[in-house]
Amino acid sequence: MNEQRIRKAIIQLFDTRANSSSLTAAFEEMRICGGRAIADLAVANGKLEGFEIKSDADSLRRLPLQQKFYQRVFERMVLVTTLKHLHHARKQLPSNWGLWLATQAKGKIRIRKIRSALPNFRLKSLDVLALLRRSEALEVAMKCGIPSANQLSKRKLLEKIRGELCAADVVTAVRNCLKSRSRRAFGFEHVRDGVKRQSSSKSMHSRGGLEWLLSFQSAGPQR
Repeated sequence: MNEQRIRKAIIQLFDTRANSSSLTAAFEEMRICGGRAIADLAVANGKLEGFEIKSDADSLRRLPLQQKFYQRVFERMVLVTTLKHLHHARKQLPSNWGLWLATQAKGKIRIRKIRSALPNFRLKSLDVLALLRRSEALEVAMKCGIPSANQLSKRKLLEKIRGELCAADVVTAVRNCLKSRSRRAFGFEHVRDGVKRQSSSKSMHSRGGLEWLLSFQSAGPQR
C-alpha cells in the first residue's frame, strides 16, 4: 500500500462526494511556500485543504517541518497514514490536524476518519497567494482595482493584493481561482502538475468581477 495508491483512494473519496452543486478541484504534489514543501494532495472545495500522506514505506521524521509549511497555506490539514504510523502520529500531530487511517482489504484501500481537522488560523496571506499563477494573480489584482497591474512582477502583484484584501478574502479568492482553473462549474476536477486528469462535462458559466472571486464565505484566518 504505497503513497500513490492511498492518494488515489482519497481522490476517489472526493469524487464520490462531488455533486451538481459543488466543485471540488484536487491537485497532486502541489508546491507550497516557494517550493520548500510539497503537499501530497491539495483540495479546493468549501475549504482549502492539504493532505500529507505517510505510507508504510515512509517515516514521520520530516512531519514536524512539513506541518510548519502546511499551516501557512491550508485552511484545514489532514495526515493520512497507515496502522504502522498511527500510534506515533496521534502523539506528534497538533490538535487542529485531522487524522485519517488507510487500510487495505482484498486489494482495496479504505479510508477511515480517526479525527476531524479543525480550522487553521496561522495562514500567511503571501504564501496562500503564491498558489496562484501570475495570470490568476493579475486577474485578482485588476478586479481589486490595482493600477498598472499588468506591469508588475508576480511578487509585486501578490504584495499589492495582500494590501487590498483582508486575510479571509485572500483565502476565498485563491480557493475560487483554483476551482476556476479547472474550467468547470460543477463536479470533480483532478489535476496533477497542472494537467487535468478527470472532469465533468458541464462547462463553467462566466462570472466577472471581484464579487465572484469572493462569492464563498470563509473563516477568518490571520495574516
